[in-house]
Amino acid sequence: MRKIKFRQAIFQNSEFNHWHYWGFVGYRDEFVGPITITGLRNTYKVQPSERYTGIKDEEGLEIDWWDGDLLRKGSDHSCAPIGIITYNEQDARWTLIGKSGGEFCGLAQAYMCGWAKIGNIHQPERLENK
Repeated sequence: MRKIKFRQAIFQNSEFNHWHYWGFVGYRDEFVGPITITGLRNTYKVQPSERYTGIKDEEGLEIDWWDGDLLRKGSDHSCAPIGIITYNEQDARWTLIGKSGGEFCGLAQAYMCGWAKIGNIHQPERLENK
């Protein structure tokens, strides 16, 4: 059975600080709960939870792709398109969406076609260095 995992982006003073991972995580599959706003000082801001995609490689190892991650196709990064991992509720599947909102492909196909993770929607400044 697939483990249900989530992450939350935690910001301090409007800057990304760290990820909080929750769900059935860790070595003993213990349940870790989400962070609530009441549990933090007012200098922190908690983003809504993002789901783990559950995508695995051909050896059965988890691929570190989450809702809101940014992927780029190919090795020529100067003109390669960037896609955002999004869950399509209507079709009940993970997809890769372009900036204009159009769908590139499903995640399994993205993995097979060489799309690679380059960041996430909470840390756009990381894209400038790619």
